Amino acid sequence: MPKDIVCAYSTVTERIPPVAHMRYDRQPQCAPAAEPTATAEETSQQEPAVDGYLVQNVQQENRLLAQMILEKHLYENVPYHQCAIIVRNTGAIARIERTLMSHGIPVSSARTLNVLSQEPAVRPFLDALAIAVHLYEQEQDLNSDAHPVSESGISTDIVLSLLQSRLGGATAMDVRRLRQQLRAEELKSGGTRPSDELLLEALYQRPHIAARGADRAVHRIHHVLSAGVKALSQEGATAESVLWALWESSELAHTWRQESLNGEGLNAQRAHRDLDAMLGLFEAASRYTEQMPGASAFQFLNYMMAQDIPMDTLTRTTRVQGHVEILTPALAAGREWDYVYIAGLQEGIWPNTTVRGSLLETHKLTDILDIGLDAARHITPTDRVRQTRHDELRMFATALSRAKKQVRCTAVMSEDEFPSEFFDLVVPGSHEGRTTTEVRRPMTLRALVAELRQWAEQYEQSPEPAHHAIQILRKFNDLGQTRGYIVPGASPDSWWGLSPLSSQGSAFGEEAPIPMSPSRLETVHRSPLEWFVSESRAEAATDASRSLGNVVHELAEQYPHGPGYVLEEQLAQTFQKMNLPDTWETQKIYERAQKMVRKFASYVAELSQHQRELSNVEGSFKVFVPGKTRDALLVGRIDRLEKNQETGRYAIIDLKTGRTAPSQKEKIPRHPQLAAYQVALEAGIGEKLAQGEDSPEARFSGLTSRSGGAFLIQLGTDTKTYREQQQEPLIEEDLWAVELIQQAAELIAQEYFQARHTSAQASGYGIQCKLPEICPLCARGRQVTQ
Repeated sequence: MPKDIVCAYSTVTERIPPVAHMRYDRQPQCAPAAEPTATAEETSQQEPAVDGYLVQNVQQENRLLAQMILEKHLYENVPYHQCAIIVRNTGAIARIERTLMSHGIPVSSARTLNVLSQEPAVRPFLDALAIAVHLYEQEQDLNSDAHPVSESGISTDIVLSLLQSRLGGATAMDVRRLRQQLRAEELKSGGTRPSDELLLEALYQRPHIAARGADRAVHRIHHVLSAGVKALSQEGATAESVLWALWESSELAHTWRQESLNGEGLNAQRAHRDLDAMLGLFEAASRYTEQMPGASAFQFLNYMMAQDIPMDTLTRTTRVQGHVEILTPALAAGREWDYVYIAGLQEGIWPNTTVRGSLLETHKLTDILDIGLDAARHITPTDRVRQTRHDELRMFATALSRAKKQVRCTAVMSEDEFPSEFFDLVVPGSHEGRTTTEVRRPMTLRALVAELRQWAEQYEQSPEPAHHAIQILRKFNDLGQTRGYIVPGASPDSWWGLSPLSSQGSAFGEEAPIPMSPSRLETVHRSPLEWFVSESRAEAATDASRSLGNVVHELAEQYPHGPGYVLEEQLAQTFQKMNLPDTWETQKIYERAQKMVRKFASYVAELSQHQRELSNVEGSFKVFVPGKTRDALLVGRIDRLEKNQETGRYAIIDLKTGRTAPSQKEKIPRHPQLAAYQVALEAGIGEKLAQGEDSPEARFSGLTSRSGGAFLIQLGTDTKTYREQQQEPLIEEDLWAVELIQQAAELIAQEYFQARHTSAQASGYGIQCKLPEICPLCARGRQVTQ
């Protein structure tokens, strides 16, 4: 061990009393001389054995650690396994591990304190085991309350987690499409079950599914669950035998093994960890089976899911040859490395002088047991802080003494963060005279290509460096000079923003009419891009508030005449099936739903006072609207069709469950949705729906005063009663209503979908825009080439 490390170690240890609970003051006998902070560019011959580096933020600290380790490995041929990073808390291990792995450095972290059941590779197999047990009990006609996995059987969260896990492999969009397809097929067959109930059935019965990603996920999980149910039916089935059946049927063993053998990289690292996690699961199952003979697979499942602390710590069994270890001082004790990097020497973090156990004052009990009652009475809060500081010094001394050649300490120095006193112990000096270290580009091929591309983009500002960068990139693209190796990111064909569009034609063809929904007509005129994203089902997942509107509409369809008490009874039953958590927020949602169904019941009861009668509910229609350049096909579904008893004309009623309502004076006279409904009525849809035709079709030929108007019935606003908003019947001069549909068809028939902002969205970089990530008018939505 070099003299500088010995002196640094002595500086720390001589501040620790040799006997606990005793004050021990003495001056260090060997203090390292004050030296200026070194830069990362010094060679190993010039570098001191103990040194420190200050950076501006945590991200730079992570990059600096990666830079120093890469330079040691590339310039001095130091094996990775001779380097170790020691941190105070396990929370810092994850962020450092991510940075090192992103730079291609193989890492072996000390994150062994994870609960085994929460490992990404293990959790899907436990979820599959839970579903398999549930299905097996159903097949055996057992009482589901005898061994419930949860109060309501298999929760939707388990099914969704399994579909999107490494076992299922489906994306969130795949799951959404699967829900929509299952729900559509259920409604087509006359059923009313929600998609939550249909998901579990789909996993076991494996229906024909058109969604490509979801189809693969459902079939794979179906195969795994079938193997699990079959294993459970075998005599003497145990948790270990069932898990083996699930694992073998998943066919992931070969996939993960190949990924782990492909060398270094993120996929190989993840495969190593996943295989280790599965070995830990089988070891836990084997141990449980031996300790609990005759225990069922369900009992093992409860045992695993009840673990809130790591009863079975996941230790690495597959060791990567040549890897950097990231660990805490406690785990580093008793081991040595040539080069040790001590990170995170921040004020308030290391040392952390917060007294342990201060909430329940457990330290008082330990003091009584250690030194007796009389001596424990004389221990003051200052003494406890001093004891805690001594513990921190011991950990720091342990970290220092792990190095055989060099120690590098890092910390952040900024306006809000400062290096701690421990940093000053090994690198003496005042904070005012210190400067931060410049973190250079990592010594990786990926970072080199990125820097060359940056210089190549600056041809006008710096033509000579840009020219050299372009020449090097050209060589990288020459397979003869790279010996057949394809340098990632070097070819312009792979650069984002430069590839041609995958499709430049209209989304609807050249001659086909443009389908248009009355409810989306306003969105088309506001922003065609927003309409396209919505129609592509790329919006955020539906929340509880939106689902509430669907519930109210379904009740209004099933019980169009009320009465109120029937609606409230059905609402209570429907709410139970929604599986919402029992929270105050759910109670508020339920109370709001009650108010809406009461308002609807009041509207139905007072319908005769409006001189109207019900003719149809939830009727679908299609109306062909010819245009000057593109024809439109108005495709809609109405909530209620009512007939005016005096004029005999039909009116369309749209139930609204939102919290806000448009202005009666400014918006309703030319409301796009109501206008589109009236155009459909002018085409004769009202008479056809009233006669009971299923999804009638018609052709609009002109305004002939056949419409009886259109109404919005506001149920979700804060008013005590419902609010009726009427758009007056169209007359022959109201061609604006037809033009709205024709112009909307022209807007979305183009090759591109326009992004539009209102005056309120024009400032603030699109803060109020619904699609800032892809909107070219927003700063966040600009292309990488802009």
